[in-house]
Amino acid sequence: MGYIKDKNIIDIFSESQNRILSMALVHEKLYQSSDLTNIDFKEYINNLVSNLLQSYNANNIKFNVNVEEIQLDIDLAIPAGLIINELITNSLKYAFPDGMKGEINYIIQVN
Repeated sequence: MGYIKDKNIIDIFSESQNRILSMALVHEKLYQSSDLTNIDFKEYINNLVSNLLQSYNANNIKFNVNVEEIQLDIDLAIPAGLIINELITNSLKYAFPDGMKGEINYIIQVN
């Protein structure tokens, strides 16, 4: 990405990188867990949000995530993480144009 000058292409690479990070975090949490089939979804989401905020330099946005305590198996955690990644990314990209300040609240429940 260091050689690319077109902002649109840089954004595409950045978004792809964040999706890969989302999946990598699931595997990282899985390998750190004593149970190799489930991950702490709350911890995973908090790490995902933190990484996305850093990626988008979103220092002007207060982010509140309320996630219930749950263990998710990897087959559910990966697609759920990708969906949440898209929700957060779209919020960061489109809800606050030109460095506007604001607040985002998410409540994530798994039924």
